[in-house]
Amino acid sequence: MNLNPIVNPAFQFQQVIHNPLGFLTALLNSLYSNDFYIESMIGTLGWYNYLYKPIIYVMYLLVFAYVIREIASNKKKIFPPYIVLSLFLVCAAVYFSIFLILYFLFTPVGYSQVLGAQGRYFLPLIPFVLLLIRELFISFDRKKIE
Repeated sequence: MNLNPIVNPAFQFQQVIHNPLGFLTALLNSLYSNDFYIESMIGTLGWYNYLYKPIIYVMYLLVFAYVIREIASNKKKIFPPYIVLSLFLVCAAVYFSIFLILYFLFTPVGYSQVLGAQGRYFLPLIPFVLLLIRELFISFDRKKIE
């Protein structure tokens, strides 16, 4: 049962097949349009109508930056390059899949943004992204030294 007659997953799938650039444009528009993903990852109250004060979001981002710095301070690589590449590809595939599924199921056909995505959907990716960032910092630091 389709509650919104504008949302049609079958037709949306045909649009993606025939015009993949339209989906990529919608994906990029959703990423650059607002900071809702960060706000909804950290937390919003009610039906997304009560936000924390901006200082709370800044503090979370500062703690996140501190964690990245501490993780990168250990100069020993954990994974070989093929594992790092595999981890990156898996994270990118999960990220892309979340947006693709929401594009099919929640976004009106031909809309310029992907609707329905929330920051909480990306929370399971954070530990893996931290590992990737750590490995990249170490790789860039070694190249700088050499």
